[in-house]
Amino acid sequence: MEDRKKNRQRLNTDLKERLSHLEETNRWHLHTLNVISALCSLYQKPNMGKDPIHLIRETVPFILQVSPFSTVGFCSLSASESDIELDYVNKQEEESNLRKDLEHLIASGEFAWSLHSHIPQLHHINKRTLVLASIATPTRIRGIFIGQVAPNTPFKEHHKKGLHAIIQHCAYALESNELQHVIKGQNEHLIKSFVSQNAKLKAQNNVDHLTHLPNRQHFQSVAEQHLEHAASTGEKLAIVLLNLDLFKRVNESLGHNTGDQLLQTISQRLIQSLKKAEINRTTQESHSAYSLSHFGADEFCILLTDICSLEQIEKVMLQLSADFSKPLTFDTGEIIQTFSAGISLFPDNAETAEKLLQFADIALDRAKKKGRNQHIFYNNDEQFHVVDQLGLSRNLHRALEKDEFTLYFQPQINTLTSKVTGIEALIRWTDHTGQSTPPDKFIPLAEDTGLIIPIGRWVIEEACKNLKHLQDLGFVNIPISINIAAQQFSEHNFVEVLSSTVEKYQLNTEMIELELTERTVMGDIKATVSTLMELRNAGYKIAIDDFGTGYSSLSYIKHLPIDRLKIDKSFIADIPCDKGSIAIVKAITQLAHGINMDVIAEGVENLTQVNLINSLGCNEAQGYLYSKPLGIEELIGFLNQPNKRIEKA
Repeated sequence: MEDRKKNRQRLNTDLKERLSHLEETNRWHLHTLNVISALCSLYQKPNMGKDPIHLIRETVPFILQVSPFSTVGFCSLSASESDIELDYVNKQEEESNLRKDLEHLIASGEFAWSLHSHIPQLHHINKRTLVLASIATPTRIRGIFIGQVAPNTPFKEHHKKGLHAIIQHCAYALESNELQHVIKGQNEHLIKSFVSQNAKLKAQNNVDHLTHLPNRQHFQSVAEQHLEHAASTGEKLAIVLLNLDLFKRVNESLGHNTGDQLLQTISQRLIQSLKKAEINRTTQESHSAYSLSHFGADEFCILLTDICSLEQIEKVMLQLSADFSKPLTFDTGEIIQTFSAGISLFPDNAETAEKLLQFADIALDRAKKKGRNQHIFYNNDEQFHVVDQLGLSRNLHRALEKDEFTLYFQPQINTLTSKVTGIEALIRWTDHTGQSTPPDKFIPLAEDTGLIIPIGRWVIEEACKNLKHLQDLGFVNIPISINIAAQQFSEHNFVEVLSSTVEKYQLNTEMIELELTERTVMGDIKATVSTLMELRNAGYKIAIDDFGTGYSSLSYIKHLPIDRLKIDKSFIADIPCDKGSIAIVKAITQLAHGINMDVIAEGVENLTQVNLINSLGCNEAQGYLYSKPLGIEELIGFLNQPNKRIEKA
């Protein structure tokens, strides 16, 4: 009986305790609901404004009603989570301690953990209990609440829940009010902490992973710093943009592994070579006399500081050339790697890193075009040429669409009978403003930009259309010569496109002569022979234009299916005064006749030249002596007046 009585008493006691707990919990829930209800009413007041600190300050009393804090604070956070600021502390005398606690939490990583946690987190520092609660919405984290629990006071689960509920309401209030002033900057201590944490990542982003040299991004940053310093001291700087000659062939012939090894070896050789150059012997400045970077692939860049003269730069380039001339040994064999370089100067050429790099690149391009294995200084006059080329390129893209091209035709004459033996189609460009651009200016640009392909097809189309028009008028025995660019000739479907156009106008292929330069013919000799044979079998005539100015191999020329050689006008212009030109014209004429080819002289302007080429065995010519290039209607008039074959020279 006694045991039953004790058990019943114990059960009654437990029941009372549970009822007491439930009553306490219910009271707390009601209290918290009242607090949150009052808080929501506060947030809805129009005088709350859009100042986040004001909203936080007004929220703190409600937090203190549900959680036992002695000190509270608020940190704002930028959208990128990179800027943190301790914006509010309810007790100014505790701000210093709170900042120290924050530094400790940031250094330990606990701050970041709390920032991304969905519920408040407790932290114990020097016998103090701190609670951190992230103020976050689904869009972003806006800040973090910090509360120091009052001494000797427990922080219970219902305190955490109440705090969490209020913090959530606060976060949505901040978002709904579009508080843009939450981000006010980063505390000085926090900045230092973040900088140290990001230092490694930043270093990795500034270095090329293959050569371990600074990359382009880092180079530009360093260059701007040096330029700012140089602008204040009056010193000169130079940027050397260096490109390895024909590096692509190393990758193609020896493999990319060898190519990577070559770049690594070149990097070390550049470093050692620049040290040996001793370009900064006289200066006592602590900063380095050069900065070397690897921009990627086969491109390196050097910033030379404290430049006193161009001779100083030449000394560096001479040292580089000497070191590069030494062979490099790999498992696949030895390599002698040359380089081309473009150099721009501060302040002579430009005053920003971007412009100096641009101008060095222009000079580098000129060094490559002049044959590589050399360095060239940028000339300020080149900028006008580049700007002009950019404008010309822009207009050239529109020229086809706007129908700004026109075909002209220059007659080819038998010098013994004065009869027209053919016509050459010549493209001309006059833009919508009426400004004409000569072919020697826009054709190379069209080749560089790839526009030569559609332009070349347009020329074939117009040439065939006009030839058909002439034949319809009764001029049935006059063939037409069409200039074909190298890119156009190397297209896989060139013959197909050409033949399709010729068939479209129902023309005989024997009335079409294709003019190719020596460079085009000798580019890919195997492919050239294949295409030429296909054209020959189809009935087309083939001429080598500007013969004598290229680099044809006579051993190849005699085996190629070529019908005619055109003597370049530069040789004709110098006769009869220049014996060398006379000898060249004679040799070309004899060569052509010896291998059963016709020959024609270009640029004939006077009867003395006609008499001389006749004596040398060349009886066909074109030039201003006979006619300038003519529009189609002018050409028809010329053909209808066979007795007027020679214009006044």
